[in-house]
Amino acid sequence: MFSRPAALFFCVLVVLTGAGAFLLAQPWATLTDPRDWQFFWARHYWQSTFDSISAVVGCGLMTHPAERAYTDAGRSVLVALSLAGAIAYISTILAALRDRLPLLNLRAAPHPALLAIVFVLVTLFTSQAACLLLAIVAAPLSHLDATQSLSTGVLSFGWLPQRPAGALAWLIAVLGLLTAAGWTLWIMPFAAWRRRCLQSAAATGVTFGSWILFLILAAALLAAFESPRGGRESGAVPDSLAARHSGERLSRCALQVFSAAGAGVQTEALSERSASDGTKVVLAAVMLVGGFPGSPLGGLGWPLAAALLIGAFAGRTRDERAFAIAVRLAVTLLALVLLTALGLLVIEHFTATAYQPPPTFADAFLDASSAVAGGGLTSGVSAAVTSRNLSSGIQQRVDVYQYGMAWLMLAMLLGRIAPVWIIAASPVDQSRDPSEPRP
Repeated sequence: MFSRPAALFFCVLVVLTGAGAFLLAQPWATLTDPRDWQFFWARHYWQSTFDSISAVVGCGLMTHPAERAYTDAGRSVLVALSLAGAIAYISTILAALRDRLPLLNLRAAPHPALLAIVFVLVTLFTSQAACLLLAIVAAPLSHLDATQSLSTGVLSFGWLPQRPAGALAWLIAVLGLLTAAGWTLWIMPFAAWRRRCLQSAAATGVTFGSWILFLILAAALLAAFESPRGGRESGAVPDSLAARHSGERLSRCALQVFSAAGAGVQTEALSERSASDGTKVVLAAVMLVGGFPGSPLGGLGWPLAAALLIGAFAGRTRDERAFAIAVRLAVTLLALVLLTALGLLVIEHFTATAYQPPPTFADAFLDASSAVAGGGLTSGVSAAVTSRNLSSGIQQRVDVYQYGMAWLMLAMLLGRIAPVWIIAASPVDQSRDPSEPRP
């Protein structure tokens, strides 16, 4: 049974999705051809709904690239939906932690919604400042495209004007990594938390250091999986990681890992067998782990870090409770990802054409992780099960694209609601924070 915060959050997601779908379906927001509107009007509404919920939950699994499917007004709607979704998610998590994390002293802090708005605006202004710096140094894109790209890298908007490369890609990775590492928490009114962290510098250093070590290990694994071996070197895709020398390969692997951990941004081509299954599994794990309470990226990021903070500087009882929350979060999200991946494989099997190569489980696992964790990495499975070619009159007798869309939309919703429900369902801590003065 849903707790009150989870139920309210679900209602907010539904309202935002409905409003976004209505706006995105308007002629002034879309670049849909009039003939397509005449013959595929039902798909147009399905596509608007799918892209709306994808933006609200910060997921990048859109039916079409935003620059080819929507006008500037439509892309502005996507940005607004992403901002509203990020604020709703963060404020709901903070509200659920108000009585469960006394060391953050949230009762003395401003309202969670105000904290979430300040948090999002600070990170957004940071991306704008970085955009101006990039325009002075390199300017690889127009100001609008660079602004949207950097905002995505920091706030996990769920879509990019194009796959970033060069200086823009590194700037997105660095900003996303710093945001996911939680630097914005230090400007929030969490005095008790900052005091505990400064008093326990060793525990804080180990916590953040282990996360950075995890990302370095993931980058090394990617470089190992993408190294040429056997007969793979001659048949490697020209722009793939396997076709690069070791130094560039390691650099691009680190760039992809940092971008995936920060805001779920894809910098490498992962579809059409251009990446190994091991690479896709590692990147899926990076997205599921996410960052600390810095980026609105879903997965275990905010909830798991909050659960760890419950017992980081507390007594043994709260340590055990925090561990139980973390285990429930990990098991629930992993089960949801596996179920989503299996569903994608089944749907793809019954909707694919005879000449379409079947995806591997790693392909489905990567796309399922993006849907659940709110990332933007895809190996092409989500595009295959939501393709326009699945409409009646093209390659199908009846419309079958709605099965893949409905399955992915359900996974996106549950990926956001499940962590909120698990934290809100945990018992309220009635104990007093030891750092607070006695009455």
